[in-house]
Amino acid sequence: MTDQLTLSVFTAPARPVHAPLPVAPPDGGWTWPPTAATLIAGEREAILVDTVPTVEDAQKLADWIEASGKELTTIYITHGHFDHFLGSSTLLDRFPQARVVATEATVRLIEAEAEPDMTSSCTASCSSTGSARPSSCRRPSRTTAST
Repeated sequence: MTDQLTLSVFTAPARPVHAPLPVAPPDGGWTWPPTAATLIAGEREAILVDTVPTVEDAQKLADWIEASGKELTTIYITHGHFDHFLGSSTLLDRFPQARVVATEATVRLIEAEAEPDMTSSCTASCSSTGSARPSSCRRPSRTTAST
């Protein structure tokens, strides 16, 4: 048995965004920046810090976690911006024993972002032909507040 932890970072590439904004897009169009998630692992179990916002990238993240050979027990959401929690639904499909946790303030922000108007905006900005759709624009079903 070891008492060491490892830290590994998964980075998803920039993705095109087709959002109805009141300003002209830059050359090459709007993009969502690269997104990172961090896996903190012990000998057998791991905790993921944040997720990624698209189904395609969340599936690749799940493959990456699975390849680590560690049991994903927890997904910790650092704050309530949708690019940090959207991938949790895809990850929970792959790792149903995992739980999603966040602070009470983060849970409140996730709930606010999951309102119908925000959902429509989120879906519109993250999806298009050729771009991955978001995993979900709703509060992760198993988010619990922690203090």
